[in-house]
Amino acid sequence: MEIDLPPTSGEALFKGRIKSLPADFIVREELGFEFDEAGEHLYLYIRKCGLNTNDLQEALQTIFSCQSVDVGVSGLKDKNAITDQWFSIKTPKSVEDVAIQTITGNEENELPVGEFAVLASHRHSRKLRRGAHQYNAFSITVRDIAIPDKDARSIDSYAYGDSLEAILNERLKLIQVNGFANYFGPQRFGINHQNLPKARRYFENPKRKITRTQRSLLISSARSQLFNRVCAARVKDGSWNQPMLGEPMLLAGSHSFFTNIGEADVELRCGAHDIHPTGPLWGDGDNLATDTCKAYEEQALLTYATYRQGLQAAGLKQQRRALRANVDTLSWSWPSLDTVTLNFKLLKGVYATCFLSEFMINL
Repeated sequence: MEIDLPPTSGEALFKGRIKSLPADFIVREELGFEFDEAGEHLYLYIRKCGLNTNDLQEALQTIFSCQSVDVGVSGLKDKNAITDQWFSIKTPKSVEDVAIQTITGNEENELPVGEFAVLASHRHSRKLRRGAHQYNAFSITVRDIAIPDKDARSIDSYAYGDSLEAILNERLKLIQVNGFANYFGPQRFGINHQNLPKARRYFENPKRKITRTQRSLLISSARSQLFNRVCAARVKDGSWNQPMLGEPMLLAGSHSFFTNIGEADVELRCGAHDIHPTGPLWGDGDNLATDTCKAYEEQALLTYATYRQGLQAAGLKQQRRALRANVDTLSWSWPSLDTVTLNFKLLKGVYATCFLSEFMINL
C-alpha cells in the first residue's frame, strides 16, 4: 500500500544529519494554562535525555509509590533527544519528600544519556490530560547538508551555483510566510509503517483479540493515513492552502470551523492565515465537508473503503484538521558551512519532521 507522507518522509533526516547527539534535537513543552497552586496533583517539569515518556512515567510511579493511573502526561516525546515536558502525579508528597534529582532550568544545563531531573514543580487541582499543552518549542541542529546537483534542484528558482546557505535561507523565509503542509509524520505509522497493514487486518476481522493500546494505535494510524491522502492530493494540485467551496475552514489556533459557502472574505482571511483549509479526520456520520470539497475528498479516498468503514465502526466522530501549519518564532543560524540550527515553535499535534521535510526536500 502507498503511504502518504511529506515530500521526504523525514526518516532520512535522522540518519546522521539530526540527533548525532541528543542535543541536536531539543524540544520543550509549553502548557496553555496557569496553575492554581492547590489540589492533589503535583506537576513536575522534567528534563530527560535518552529516555522516552513511558520510561519517565514508570520511574515516577516508583519514586512516588503510586499507580499508573495517578501519573498524567500531555504528550509523548522523543527518546534520542533532550526534552523538557510536564507530568502530573496524584500525591500528597513534594519534590523534597522523595529522592529525585533537581536542576535549574538553564537551557545550557545538559544531562547524561539515561538521566532525568526536575526543573520546576507546582500544585494543581486537576490531572494533566493528553493534549493539554499548547506549543512545543524546538531547537534542532541539521548536520552534513550538501548542495543538490542540477537535476535535484530543478524545483528551485535559483541559478545553479548559489550557495547552500542562500538556498536554504530563502526556503525558510518562504515557510515563515506561507506555512507548510500539515501532514501526520512517519512516526504515526509505526516502524516501517507496519501499523497500516495491521489496521487493515484488524478492520477486516475486528473480533480478533488485541490490547486496548494496540487498537488505539491502529485506529490512529488509519485515520492519519486518510488525512494524509487528502493532504497529498491537495499538495499535488496546489490547493492545500486555498479554500474550496463547501470546505470546513478552521479558525487559527482553535478547534472551531465554519463551512465556506463562497463568502467574499474567505480567500482574504485564508491568505492572512486567520483561517485554514482542512482535511478529514474520519469517523461515523456524514462528511463535514459539502459541495466541491466533499466530492474531492470522496474521490481521493475512493480506494480506502476498508479504513473508512473500520473507523466508522470504531465509533469515532467526523472531525477536521488544518491542512496548513504555521511556524512561530522561527529563527536560524549557521554554526558551520554545512550545519544549520533551527529554533521554532509549533502548535501541539504539528510534526517537526514535516517542517524539516519541507525545508530539506531534495537535499
